Amino acid sequence: MAKLEYAYPITAVHGVLDRKSKFGAAKRVARNQEGESKPFSVRYGVRLSQLTDAERAARVQFAAVAAAVKARKMDPVKSRTDAEAFKNQSTYHTMQAYLWHVCAEEYKASLEE
Repeated sequence: MAKLEYAYPITAVHGVLDRKSKFGAAKRVARNQEGESKPFSVRYGVRLSQLTDAERAARVQFAAVAAAVKARKMDPVKSRTDAEAFKNQSTYHTMQAYLWHVCAEEYKASLEE
């Protein structure tokens, strides 16, 4: 990842620089531990490095949890019980976030068995 330093009068660059460019820049929404929202660069296009095992596992987990959330939303019995459980909790602000949490916990429990 490149470090971006802006020269006066440019203070920020966002998005792709031109139509043919594979380089883009943005500023992180989330702040780091020091409270800074640092700019970063992105190279669009074909990935040059191989996927790591951790990245593969994260992709598999994401796909499995997404499928479980979709199936859970379609099940009328579970959707009723999930709605009641969602009302009784205060951690998650949306039903979608709550279901992702529940399904992720179920996925992790299934891996431990």
